[in-house]
Amino acid sequence: MIFKICREALKEYKLENLSFIVLYIITISFFIGNIIYNFPVYSSLLYLMIIIIGTMFINNIFSLGVYIGLNSFFTCICIFLIKNTYIDKFKYLLCFGIVISIIFLKSYKRIKLEKEAIRRKIFEKTKFNELLDAILILKYNGLVVIECNKKANRLFNKKNGITGRNIEELLLSNISDKIDQSTLKEYLKKENKEINIFNQKLNNIWVDITIKKFYVLEECYVLVRILDVSPHKKYEEKIEYLAYHDPLTDLPNRRYGNKQLRLGIEKALKNETMLGAMFIDLDNFKFVNDNWGHEAGDDLLKQVAIRLKGVVRKDDLAARIGGDEFMVIINDIHQIDEISHVANRIMNIFKKPFKIKEREIYITSSIGIALVPEHGMNIETLLKNADKAMYVAKESGRNTYRIFDYTYNDEFIK
Repeated sequence: MIFKICREALKEYKLENLSFIVLYIITISFFIGNIIYNFPVYSSLLYLMIIIIGTMFINNIFSLGVYIGLNSFFTCICIFLIKNTYIDKFKYLLCFGIVISIIFLKSYKRIKLEKEAIRRKIFEKTKFNELLDAILILKYNGLVVIECNKKANRLFNKKNGITGRNIEELLLSNISDKIDQSTLKEYLKKENKEINIFNQKLNNIWVDITIKKFYVLEECYVLVRILDVSPHKKYEEKIEYLAYHDPLTDLPNRRYGNKQLRLGIEKALKNETMLGAMFIDLDNFKFVNDNWGHEAGDDLLKQVAIRLKGVVRKDDLAARIGGDEFMVIINDIHQIDEISHVANRIMNIFKKPFKIKEREIYITSSIGIALVPEHGMNIETLLKNADKAMYVAKESGRNTYRIFDYTYNDEFIK
């Protein structure tokens, strides 16, 4: 037992405390010698006072177990010597009682402090594990995960956990803005020790990432905080969707249609291909509203939108631009026949009746078409010419389509 305590003591001492520990042991030896050889009582008391003071310090050097073990060992020796020598036992017992009382009080205080430290450590660990953000702590050298919380383990969903894994394998190569390990270290070397990476997709979850280095006793570590922003991102996407879509038909609205048309024009001019803009107006839609009410009119618009989405090509776009008017953008046209083919497919969706309030309603449409670059190379000119062509289709008896021609003038449209 004694040797075990001594071994632990030797393991735990710090170099700067070595001289104090040696002095403490020598003082105890002199004290024991005084008792054996019946030296003056006052010198023994002086040694006892040094031991008492030393006991206060040694309490902070060794662990609680070593401290209590050493004091218990020396207490047993001293009691044995006092019992078997012819000295004034009362004085020694009084002094030794003081030593024992101090040892007890110090031990009791330390036990309380250590219990509080354990409780605090458990609390901090629990708080760390229950954080809503994923937290990873890495060694700066090698950027390997040495600790993480539960949220981090759930986020990466690794069977054997993520401790011991490299950050590049886990994170840096799996986000949109790819960053390699050497680049990350270069960032961390700069005075700005915090790196923020926003709106990244990690394992199908939108996240914001903060990477920051910190020091513990001159040892450098890296903290990685990953915040799940999926709910916020979904809300943003919903707001954006509502801003660009018609709430009645769920088709893109005029704002989104114009935006895509502008991009389509730029692409067509760059690739030297054609683009078609179609204006579609429902014939006699007012009659439906006036006879069966606006609810019937809304129901009709919804059904037209569904049929339109079913006939436009994957790379094309159907949008509602207001009232009973729709727009279709046909991209990447190489021959005029392609636009005619799409127009005929759209005309065909009106051949079948629409079922409104248990009635079958037949309705037709008039379509005007303008092409890039022939009929305009900007959105304003193109839409204006497509609108003219649509009115010409109406004047021609409706239920037809017209491709813009420069012979269409304002007087004729009037």
